[in-house]
Amino acid sequence: MNKRILVSVVIFLVALVVVFFAIRKPVAESLNQKGLDSYNRNEYIPAENYFKKSLKWKSKSAVTGINLVKSLLAQNKTEEAGSFLDKLNTLFPEHPEKYALEGQKLVMEDEFEKGIRKLNLAIEKDSMLSYAYYYRGIAKANLNDLNGAANDYLKARKLDQDNTDILKEGAIVLSKLENFDAAIENYNKILELDPSNTEAFLNRGNFKMKILDFKGAVSDFSNAISLDEQMAEAYFNRGKSYANLGIYDKAIDDFNKAIRFNHKIAGANYNSGLAYLKLNKPGEAKKYLTNCIKYDSESEHTASAYYLLGIMEMMQNRNEEAIKYFSNSLKFDANRADTYYNRGIANGLMNNPQEAIDDLNTCLDLGMESADVYFALGVQKISMNNFADGCSNLKTSAEMGNQRAAQMRVQYCKNY
Repeated sequence: MNKRILVSVVIFLVALVVVFFAIRKPVAESLNQKGLDSYNRNEYIPAENYFKKSLKWKSKSAVTGINLVKSLLAQNKTEEAGSFLDKLNTLFPEHPEKYALEGQKLVMEDEFEKGIRKLNLAIEKDSMLSYAYYYRGIAKANLNDLNGAANDYLKARKLDQDNTDILKEGAIVLSKLENFDAAIENYNKILELDPSNTEAFLNRGNFKMKILDFKGAVSDFSNAISLDEQMAEAYFNRGKSYANLGIYDKAIDDFNKAIRFNHKIAGANYNSGLAYLKLNKPGEAKKYLTNCIKYDSESEHTASAYYLLGIMEMMQNRNEEAIKYFSNSLKFDANRADTYYNRGIANGLMNNPQEAIDDLNTCLDLGMESADVYFALGVQKISMNNFADGCSNLKTSAEMGNQRAAQMRVQYCKNY
């Protein structure tokens, strides 16, 4: 190769190098921007690919490296994110977002205390990182520091007002603090940003029930149903709201729809039974209360269902059947004073005075010290010729305002 050709080759190679370095930065930035655009559309896989291509053009970019880790964590690829975080730690050991992403990864891996330490460092270096507050709030909530979590969500919200995830997580923590009004405000903002958010209508309706705004709850559940006609939970909770408003026919209709979708079948049957009792339809009430027990014999409503069935039997003077229902109720909840009281009354009506006395004494032990309990206890003791104790119970009942007790004392307790 002669000297002229060699010089030409060298000049060409130098030109290539110059061109490469000239276009490297704009190409890397263009790819990074495309990645950001995809990330903001929640298209995390394309975003990841763009960021990786960008780093091939410019490997020491803190911005692109951080964006890549964010896209990996958004896909829950914590292990791969960890390897890129190691590279960031080597190149940019004091970068605040590096600390923030390390903290986020730890929180996602349920390492809450370690995550908080990293997120604290990030916030110390850059107090404007909204997602650092957000993930620190998640960590604090999981460590049951609800006030701390609520404060972090509030700070995150101020920095990123249109982030529905921040608003939603904040609402959950606020509800655990029983600040339902504030939780509702969060969902108001979510629905301003996303008027078709079915879950937001459902959750706001749930919180409105907590503050006894049943009309508002009905409206929210109805909106949720209009967006998703198969949202069984919305039917169930709208039914409970209607029941609280005294609109029992609509409540029953909603409970039946919940049953149709296999949602809280025992609870829907139980609440339907209650609604039919309010409508003075004991036959229908008994059917639904029996179904409550049939579909789930150990649900949270079982003891109450047996209790109400017992009350209905007593109203029909079927005291033997009532006693069976009350006994079944107590198998599921042995601390129901009202059940012992009514079983005591039923036992008294069945001429089982000792069983009645035992039940009524248990009722007192459980803290139900009412004039009616002392009156019933006095009557049963007198029936067993225990006038001293019986008259003492009647005296207590009379002092608590029971006129029948006062009359019985005149009749039976002249010598006591």
